[in-house]
Amino acid sequence: MKYFFLRYGKLLYGIIALLDLLFTFGHYDHLRLFSKPLLMPALAAYVMSLPAAKHKNSWFIIIGLLFAAAGDIFLLFDRLSPNMFIFGLVCFLFTHILYILYFAKTPQTKPSLLKQSPVIGLVLLAYIATFLLCLFPHLGSLKIPVIIYTVVIGTMFLLSIHAHNSLTKKSGFRFVLGALIFVLSDSLLAYSKFLTTFPFHGIAIMATYCIAQYLIAEAMEYL
Repeated sequence: MKYFFLRYGKLLYGIIALLDLLFTFGHYDHLRLFSKPLLMPALAAYVMSLPAAKHKNSWFIIIGLLFAAAGDIFLLFDRLSPNMFIFGLVCFLFTHILYILYFAKTPQTKPSLLKQSPVIGLVLLAYIATFLLCLFPHLGSLKIPVIIYTVVIGTMFLLSIHAHNSLTKKSGFRFVLGALIFVLSDSLLAYSKFLTTFPFHGIAIMATYCIAQYLIAEAMEYL
């Protein structure tokens, strides 16, 4: 089984992701009950098959993917109850915290990219502040949870940049790009939920989410 996921794990994930995007496009919500919950477990199985899985810090990424799987399931039912969105938010909050722990525990063998280019952090802070100001009047009782979540995912992105130089070139690039696209995906989700929907918003949110998680998982292959 380990050999199967090592060789075909990424292909399996790609097929499931493509099916989920097709179901999203066609509004086949009943079929997404099968496709969406399989996405992150497939990625987690792929990461577990990699040589890097032997390193104890890798479990932060693996468990983070499994929390994301739980979040995906809760968000499938967010129209049925507002609590489902909160539960999903909490699951993804843990995902980002686990990713933060992974990046924070990466041994610093080279000067931090964030220290070399602090403007990156300033740009992110400006983006987060501006985005929250736009969202704030529309958040209702979710003001505090959304602010906390936004700060945490922003921290995750910054720490991926901090760890970049101490990773291999291919791994560091994928971690940073994956974290950046994750910020984009969650921004699209928040915009469509609290402000207004836009054409193909479901496709855009899921496509960026799938790409982000894929890049973070694949980065483990190049450590």
